[in-house]
Amino acid sequence: MIRLLREGNRLQEARFTQLDGRIREQHLETQHVLHALTQSHALLAAEQRGLAANTTGLSADITRLIARIDALIRGRSNGEPPA
Repeated sequence: MIRLLREGNRLQEARFTQLDGRIREQHLETQHVLHALTQSHALLAAEQRGLAANTTGLSADITRLIARIDALIRGRSNGEPPA
């Protein structure tokens, strides 16, 4: 009976050792994935800031273009030659 209990304990210990190894591997993989996600998130945030700055610049350019077109249209309606 004691022999059977010892053999059962030995098998359980072997299973726990394998499980511990798998858990450690999964933990490392999870850490790598989280690190990659963090880096990707930082890059995405930087790109979004750049896009926002470009959008602001484009908006200002469009506003100036509309003002210029409006001035040209008003000039023609007043009989002035185009600039």
